[in-house]
Amino acid sequence: MPWEGTANIGSRSYRCGYCGNIVASAIGYYKKNSALKVYICPHCERPSYFDKRDQVPGIAPGNEVENLPDHIASLYREARYCVSVSAYTASVLACRKLLMNIAVAQGAQEGYDAGQNQATHAKLNHTTNIPKRRSFKSPDL
Repeated sequence: MPWEGTANIGSRSYRCGYCGNIVASAIGYYKKNSALKVYICPHCERPSYFDKRDQVPGIAPGNEVENLPDHIASLYREARYCVSVSAYTASVLACRKLLMNIAVAQGAQEGYDAGQNQATHAKLNHTTNIPKRRSFKSPDL
């Protein structure tokens, strides 16, 4: 279905944040007396918002990786997409989950927490002289 009320707003070449294709479009929307423009991707027909320096959605970093199991490919795409919309914390969490999934797929023991290994934990505490954590009570104001 074509977009309604579009105008010729001047050609712009960009990588679409949705489909990842490098496209050139002159069709979209603009705000008078402003650098704000919305271009319609000629490939996937989705809108990309531009101001002087930003593009939303942004370009997902990295490249697609072929032959991944579905659940790993899905997490990888999610992590990349999170970065493209500046959701960095969400991307880090998705990457951590991705690494855990890869580790289990490569034979790591599922549910094992290396930090619970008491011998290693004791050795680390002894060598670093880190005091045990105590709860913090905020002072009365």
